Amino acid sequence: MKPSTLLLIYLFLAIAGGLGVFYYQSTVPDNKEISNDVTQRLLTIDGLNSDIGELVLRSRYNLDPNYDSLTRSATLLDQSIESFGEAYFSTEGVSDPMLVKSFEKLKSEVMIQRDLIESFKSHNSVLRNSEKYAPAAGQSLMSIAKEAKLDDAEQLYGSLVRELLAYSLLGSSFSIEKIKVALPQLVELENKMPEFSRVSMFEFGRHIETVINEKELTDQYLSKVLLSTSDSQIDELSQGWSQWLLSNSGQQSFLKQLNIAYISFLLVGLAFVTWRLRNLYQHLDHEVAVQTEEVKKAFDELKESETKLVQSEKMASLGQMVAGVAHEINTPLGYISSNVDTIRLNMGELDGILKSIDMISVEISESKPNTKKIGSIVKRMVQVYRRMRQRETLSEIEDLLKDSSYGLSEISNLVGSLKDFSRLDRTNAVDTDIHKGLEATLKICKNLIGERKVVKSFDHQMPLIECMPAQLNQVFLNIVTNSAQATDKDGTIKITTKRVGKGIEISFEDNGEGMSANGMKQIFDPFYTTKDVGQGTGLGMSIAYKIVKSHGGEIKVKSEIGKGTQILVQLPLQQSQAELSVIK
Repeated sequence: MKPSTLLLIYLFLAIAGGLGVFYYQSTVPDNKEISNDVTQRLLTIDGLNSDIGELVLRSRYNLDPNYDSLTRSATLLDQSIESFGEAYFSTEGVSDPMLVKSFEKLKSEVMIQRDLIESFKSHNSVLRNSEKYAPAAGQSLMSIAKEAKLDDAEQLYGSLVRELLAYSLLGSSFSIEKIKVALPQLVELENKMPEFSRVSMFEFGRHIETVINEKELTDQYLSKVLLSTSDSQIDELSQGWSQWLLSNSGQQSFLKQLNIAYISFLLVGLAFVTWRLRNLYQHLDHEVAVQTEEVKKAFDELKESETKLVQSEKMASLGQMVAGVAHEINTPLGYISSNVDTIRLNMGELDGILKSIDMISVEISESKPNTKKIGSIVKRMVQVYRRMRQRETLSEIEDLLKDSSYGLSEISNLVGSLKDFSRLDRTNAVDTDIHKGLEATLKICKNLIGERKVVKSFDHQMPLIECMPAQLNQVFLNIVTNSAQATDKDGTIKITTKRVGKGIEISFEDNGEGMSANGMKQIFDPFYTTKDVGQGTGLGMSIAYKIVKSHGGEIKVKSEIGKGTQILVQLPLQQSQAELSVIK
């Protein structure tokens, strides 16, 4: 079986085993976490149950007439039971029947306790109402008995009010006995008391009856609440949880063994994979060495090809430059040649005059000069001079010499521009006036620019920059050539220079056809060109980009179809300590 097939089988088994272990682990409860949570919940329930017992005793002995705390504790206990049930006894919770039964008993006991407290609250409200209004009714009857001069009735009503409050507040058995003894006396007083007091007597009697009945009922309910405490059910549920956790310990043990087996399987597989990777690494190391050698050889060949292509681009630029220079030199050479021919013709007559002068000098040097011969020679000289003056030969010769001198000056300036452009004598960075390089480039490109308008906006306060002038002139030549080829014959090329921070910025802007967004992205890519086949290598702007980057600068392009193109060249004033590399 192939190693790759074994690896796939191992991966399948590892993934399947991991999913199985994960699924089984998700079904096994976390005993420690559950134990802590259940213990905390049971402690909370037990604490609330104790609080309810204490509050019931305080209410029974009237130490806490406000039963809001009792109601709040009962509500919290009910909520705790509900939360406990939702967490562990829902449809997906604990399935142990004994544990469920213990919880249901606790829940039922708490419900009974809650109902008893609600009944207590209801009857206690009635009791407190009568307890509140009975003294007022008793006081009213005492006033009526006093006015009627019934002293025994006044004393009886006063005594009943005191004993009624004592029984209601303290639950005194002595007070209830006195009240029961006094009740028949109240019936006897009905005939003695004035007629208008019958309503007050009825109301007072009703409050006495209500206090006696409701006090007895509230005490009964409180006693039942005390008897219905859930201590035993809480203990039973706690013991049931302990037994359930013990029963789950076997699952936890099996899960640990399953995890150990799975980890052992992974370790064995990992050892196998490591062994295979080691063999593959040794094989790949050899393959990488071979491939690296081939890549290095291909890189060297590519670099050599790039050098040849760059040289080809330079030769193409040089060809355009030479063609333009030849045209510029040919014009002054043409009229210098014509002037020389004209001067040569006019020099024939001057030559005759010079010969006549020579003949006169010979005759004069004789011991006996022949004056007649000398006169004849002078006469011929005068005739020749008059003819030359009539034809303005001397003025023409002077003008022709001036024109020839101007033509030679043009050729000299052009040769000087070529020298400034190439700067072959400067292969290292030197302080350079960037404007001289731009002017030399424009002179060399004069034939290519033709009738196009060149607008120069130079910053004359521009400082010298440290650069390799011949390389930057190559950049300027490539950019100006592209601008000239992108514009019509009546187009405009604008060149702007300015100081920007610690460097300078040179802008070449034309109103030519412009470029698309895709063209702007690829303009600096090698071999990218929009020219026809055979009219460009596509390396001009790529070379310009490399030269500017080697100077620590930036070159950017902005263009829009139909509106022209702007090339921005940004260069630092000073270069780094390392010498600039020469772009071959």
